[in-house]
Amino acid sequence: MQLKYVAPYGVADPDAPYINGNPSTGTAGSIPPAASLENPQREIVNLITDAGLVPSDNDLHQVAKGVQSGRLIYGDDIGAANQVSLAVQPPVTALTKGMQFITIFGHDNTGSSAASISGLPFVEIVHPTDRTPLLPLELRAGSVGCLAFDGNKFQLAWSNAVGSAPGVTGAPVFLTATLDYYVGGPGADDLNDGTTAAVSGIHGPFATLQKVMNTIANYNLNGHNINVHVFSPGTYDALGLGQMAGSGTVYWVGDIATPPNCVINGNGKSAVGAQNCGNNHSMQGFQVQSDGTYTNEPMCGFNVSGTGTSLQLLDISFGHCNGSHLGVTQAAVVSMGNKWIINGNARGANPGMTSGWHIYLGTNSIIQPNGGQLPILNINGIYGGLNGGGFVNCYALAFGEVWFNGMSGVSNWSGIKYQVQANAILTSHGGGASYYPGSVAGIAASGGQYF
Repeated sequence: MQLKYVAPYGVADPDAPYINGNPSTGTAGSIPPAASLENPQREIVNLITDAGLVPSDNDLHQVAKGVQSGRLIYGDDIGAANQVSLAVQPPVTALTKGMQFITIFGHDNTGSSAASISGLPFVEIVHPTDRTPLLPLELRAGSVGCLAFDGNKFQLAWSNAVGSAPGVTGAPVFLTATLDYYVGGPGADDLNDGTTAAVSGIHGPFATLQKVMNTIANYNLNGHNINVHVFSPGTYDALGLGQMAGSGTVYWVGDIATPPNCVINGNGKSAVGAQNCGNNHSMQGFQVQSDGTYTNEPMCGFNVSGTGTSLQLLDISFGHCNGSHLGVTQAAVVSMGNKWIINGNARGANPGMTSGWHIYLGTNSIIQPNGGQLPILNINGIYGGLNGGGFVNCYALAFGEVWFNGMSGVSNWSGIKYQVQANAILTSHGGGASYYPGSVAGIAASGGQYF
């Protein structure tokens, strides 16, 4: 029961003041009820004991020490991972805006998290700046943090944990099983946690591919995989792939049966950038395209580069790109498989990619069939490699093993069939000079070899 004011006996006003007696005027003094003496003492003693102190006649600063201790808003985290649970004293019966609670977190979080105080229903914990769900490792076991209730959710007001936001280094979360994330569809929002295809509370699909990449960036795959299910039909903004720790693969899966239904569009940049991202990514069931204004980036469908970067491309459609459809440079490796569809021009119309090629391969890079499984090529309209480009450009010690288990629409493609130079090697496995699509004969020069 909350402490309330106890008025003197014998007065009707519940807020009446106490008055002193005055014998000289015959004024009777107020009669104090027992509660007016007992209740304040009980309240003070309860504060002292709730703070973990033992009431004593020898210390008249115990109320101040109790408040100073912070024990009234502190509780150990006794919950599970991603479910912070505090038992504070006195128990909280209802949350009100402005309440703050301090704890030492009991677990590393692996994603979106919630908190319960005194057994009340769990409430989501969000970032204070934009109210987005927590990323992995923003709550660290043994770290101190403060949760502030804003009337709707708990904001992580402060924490001494090293989090996992982009650019912040923290220890990775080691996977113990396959994870699934979802992007697009009804209710898609980057404020969701990405863990379900349908919206239910804080659960639901992300709106952007990049949100997934930012979320999973601090996982150690630890021999397991992450499956990213992308809703089709839909169009999604550009994706920059990042390096993952540990062995395993991130499978980005769109519309395998009909890749043009699931579009990744780069506005002023490449649709998918894979620079120094390691060998942990596979893309399947997407159409990539790039348009818009040049922003100091080659504007390819896929822009793959960097030693150690290896990207698997299966069931891919290539739309109009203001650079090349696929650019592979700086010792990167691409494996190609299943079906490849051409649904647009490689325009090559920007300072970073002045001529357009279906495949632009250079500087010690490699392109080859995926596990020996040859892709099937379908050129779906009248397209070509524009501005002096063509089908395959292979240069500077690159190795291109570009051959198909069947091609259709070959006469639809215009431009140079192939260009191999600067000691690069390009093979169609004996397909001959006319093997590749194109309206201009192939070129081998400066030590380049084609066979």
